[in-house]
Amino acid sequence: VLSNSNRSQFLCFQRFPKVAENVLRESTLLSERINQLYPETVFYEQGKEKTASGKSVIWFEYKSFSLRNEQYNFIFLFHDMDQLTVMGKFICPFPDYVYLKPSLIDMIRTIYELNEKRNENA
Repeated sequence: VLSNSNRSQFLCFQRFPKVAENVLRESTLLSERINQLYPETVFYEQGKEKTASGKSVIWFEYKSFSLRNEQYNFIFLFHDMDQLTVMGKFICPFPDYVYLKPSLIDMIRTIYELNEKRNENA
């Protein structure tokens, strides 16, 4: 988990422990589950970008609510070199998203991975 100095913005990654065939389907299922659990959630745009290494990244954004404020959520999913799904999530106060979203899209485009798999014997 990465955060800024005042802990108002967070970026985290999670690697799912199973092979998934379709990140678009996973993204759809994830957003549907969020909507089921939190019906007050407001979904905005979704998109698809290419990383620096040519992988497809599916993303979507939504607004969530807490007792004190509204949060902007940006979730993106892609397959790693083992074909496992990696999910990234960025959270910040909702008013900040206007100037942060372009940087998030740029960040996705800079993702790359080494072409060689880890040496399992090392």
